[in-house]
Formats: sequence, structure tokens, C-alpha cells
Amino acid sequence: MSSNIPVRRTTRTVTKSIKETENANARPSRIATRTKTTLGSSSTSVLSDAVTTRSVAATTASSRAKAVDASTEKTVVGKRKREILAEVTEVNKGKGKTTAKGKEKAEGSSSKPEVRSRTVAKGTRPALRKATGPVTRSARRDRAHAIAVDSVAPGEDAVIEDAQSTLPSSDIPDYHLIPKDEEPTGTLPTIAEDDTDHPRVFKKRHTEPAEEPKKPIPELPPAGDASRYEEEYVATELAMVDDADGETGKWDDLDACDMDDPYMVAEYIHEIAEYLKEREQKTLPMESYMDNHRDLTWDHRQLVMDWIGAIHARYAFLPESYFLFVNIFDRFLSLRGSVTLKKLQLVAVSSFCIAVKYEEGVSPSLQELVKLTEDAYSADEICKAERYVLKTLSYDLSFPGPMTWLRRGSKADELEPRARTIAKYLLEAASFEHTLVAVPPSLQAAASLWFARLMLHREDWNANLIHYTTYKEREVVEVANRMLYYLLQYDQSENLYKKYASKKYFKCSVFVRKWALNLFKPGSEPDLAEMLPAIKADIREQREAKLAAEEYI
Repeated sequence: MSSNIPVRRTTRTVTKSIKETENANARPSRIATRTKTTLGSSSTSVLSDAVTTRSVAATTASSRAKAVDASTEKTVVGKRKREILAEVTEVNKGKGKTTAKGKEKAEGSSSKPEVRSRTVAKGTRPALRKATGPVTRSARRDRAHAIAVDSVAPGEDAVIEDAQSTLPSSDIPDYHLIPKDEEPTGTLPTIAEDDTDHPRVFKKRHTEPAEEPKKPIPELPPAGDASRYEEEYVATELAMVDDADGETGKWDDLDACDMDDPYMVAEYIHEIAEYLKEREQKTLPMESYMDNHRDLTWDHRQLVMDWIGAIHARYAFLPESYFLFVNIFDRFLSLRGSVTLKKLQLVAVSSFCIAVKYEEGVSPSLQELVKLTEDAYSADEICKAERYVLKTLSYDLSFPGPMTWLRRGSKADELEPRARTIAKYLLEAASFEHTLVAVPPSLQAAASLWFARLMLHREDWNANLIHYTTYKEREVVEVANRMLYYLLQYDQSENLYKKYASKKYFKCSVFVRKWALNLFKPGSEPDLAEMLPAIKADIREQREAKLAAEEYI
């Protein structure tokens, strides 16, 4: 339905603005003329015209722009324009600054020479200094008086006083001011000494470095002990000279590249190594502690190690926790005698629980440990045995395991993975051998790494390996021979063999057994030191043959 009511449209007023310039819509300036006027009636009329011009709404854009420019050019006649700022010398400052009163007195005294107020001869500028107190008007007048005295001839004191009184005090530079109580007595104003206490300045002394303390000269022995003195002297000299076999020599500082890594503590690694050497000697078990136990044998210990090793592999714990368990177990049996066979498994479980709590982030619960023992012991009995073991060891668990030394030696071996994996297998195999119970873990780690390299046809034991493992080749051969003896036996651990026969560990247990059976009979007692020259010669021959085959191809 349509409506007949007319629609009322709203009209809009459009204001047209001229936008010839960017200042078209700007507010007009207060002064809208460029006419230069003089003070008087003419200036008043011009200003009134400018006000009238502002009220006109139809001002064009060009006139508005001109009005803005006119505001900057408007000046008043009768005022001197300000000169451009420039560097003002002392001579220029004195020109044209005398007042009318000073001129009259100067003209009235024609017999006296012309007064040069506040002028100083060129090149004779007074010494600069800062005011020592608050600057006052009287101080400025005194300073002007002193300058005038220095610049005029004698007999002109009256004229100087009259001229100085007419000078404005604000024209005197601040750096010429001195306090009022310091009267000038000579040609130059005197400067009073500063009584304030200033910190004493010391020159940097160049001191020479302190001399190193001289080593005491050993006293000569009595006449009867001359041979003993010679023996000690020869032993000291031999320790300082490299071995004839070339085992020792210049080694590379492999810790220098770890200075930026705070976890490697390269700054203190040598002190840490010395401390670990001391700790391993204090935490070693007795070599023949099994003689104190009537019901136990070394075979029982081997069964315990095999059982705990299987549990350790099942939970995939760290190697450090296993070696700490072995140390706690052996130390406890060394300190406590007459442990029955019935309690041997309880000692093993409690020792394993302590080691895991010390090394791992998460340890098995008591219910799991009870199940592992097939309910042979309750949770309360395991807790009591754990407290008893810790009390026997005096809560000393600071045992440096062989893995720390293996990592340090593997660093000198350029972190070769196969050699390190074989060395780990040899270390776990050494924990079953009772003749290696009292061997320091650092020596076991060095022997396992040396033996692994020998199996991989890398028979050299260079200076880096000697330095970082702290053992020479002749010191590790016997320990490696005891490891080889265990590998040739029939009753070795099946769990350990299966663990390292996996692809994860490069099947190193299979490789080691083949290498051992290729040179020695199973179940025999080998002599690795006697066979070592032949083994190395065979390795060199195989290497030369391989190189010759590559050159032929």
C-alpha cells in the first residue's frame, strides 16, 4: 500500500572550500600585512587594518599564505637588529659599551688618556678558574676593578672608578670572578688556596711479579748413606724422563675445548681426578672377605650378581647403580662376618635398593621388591636390612665407579662407540670375577678400554690414553688377562651374554667370545702378556695386507 504523504527531504548546506595550498583552511595570523611601519599613528592604523582584515570571511588562500609570511618579516623601526651570534673576544667586548655618563667624564678630562674599560691586551687573558663561593654583585665589581688596574697606566685611579661604576655587572664573565675578601695585590689577581680536603691521588705503581719460592735444596746424606742417596736421585730422574718404549710423551689438552661448558668443570677436572683416586682407595672391599663367612662361597656371590644384573636390565637402570650395588654388597660382607646363606638374598635386595635410590630418579617400590624375592621377605624386613647396611657402611656411599673413568678414557679415544660398548661389557663381566674385587675401578676401566681397542685391531696405547686413564700398558695387561680368563669359562653369566648380544650393543658379547676362542681354548687359563707381541704382530700384518689389497685394486 503506497502512501500519498510527500517525503520531506533534508537539505544539506555544502560549504565549498578552496584548497589551493596546504594552509588554505588555516587560522589567519594576528598580523596580516607586510607593510613596514614606524612607531606612531601609522603603526596604529596598520594594526587596526589587520584586525579588520581578520574579520573578513572571504579571504583568499593566497592572501592567507602571505599573511603567514608577513608575521615573520614584521619589524619595528628604531630597534637595532640582534647581531648573529659569533665568537666574541675580550677586545670586542669592550667596544661601544660605555654609557653616556662615562662619555661625558671622558670628554671633560682631555689631559687624561682614553680609558679602556674591561679591555685586556691581546694574548694576556687572565687565568681561568671557577668561583669558590656564591657570586655576588660586589665580587663582580671588585673583579672589574682588578682588571682595570692591570690594563691602565698609573695615575688613572679616579677615572677607572668612575668608568667601572657605569659598567653593567652582568657583562662580567663568571670565570673571572674571585671572592670579595681576596684583594688584588699585584699585576695579576692572587688565587687563594683551597682548604677543602680532596682524596689523595696515587700514581699507579709498576710492580714486578713476585718471585717464586725457591725449592729447598736437599741436604746431603751422611757418608754411610751415599748409595741410598744415589738410588733416590736416579729414581727421580727416571720419573722425569719418558719411557724407552715411547709410552709417555706429549699429550693433548682435550679439556680446553670444554671450558665454556659448566657441566664439564674443565677448570677443576685434575683436582677432581685426584680426589676420585683417593676415594676409590678408601671404599675398596677386602680381597679375601669370603674367608670370614662359613656358609658362603664365591659361587654364591656370582649367583647373586647374575640375579641382580637381570633385575637391573629389566628396569633399564644406569650402569652406575649396578656398580654401586656391587661395591655396597662387597663392602658390607667385608665388614660383617658370618652372614648366613638364608640372609644373603636379603642383603642383596637391600643393597640394590640403596644403590638405586642413590643413583636413579625413580626406584622400585617395596611391593615390587617383595615380589622379586618371591615373598621370601616382607617389606618391613627389607627396610630394617636397608638401615642396617647403611649403618654398617657409616652412610658412606661416595664410591667413584668405573664408568666415570671409562668416560674420561673414551674421550681420549675420540669417543669411538664400539670400543666403549665392548669396554662396558668387559666391566660388567669383571664384576663376576672374584679376583678383581679389590682392584680399583679406575684400573678396571683402563684395562677394559685397552682390551677393547686390542680386539678392534687398535693396539697402540698413546700418550693421551695414558694421561687420561692414568695407567700405562704394562699396568693394565694383568687385569685384562683376568677378564679374559672369565670369558673363557663355561659358567659365565647367561643373562649378561644375552643382554650384550642384542643389536643395541653391537652384539659385542658374541664378537668378544669369538675373538677369545680364536686364540685360546675354552676353560683354559690364558697368559695375555706372553701372547701380546704375537697378537700385535698379527694385527700389523693384517693391516699391511689390507692396505696392499686396496692399492692393488
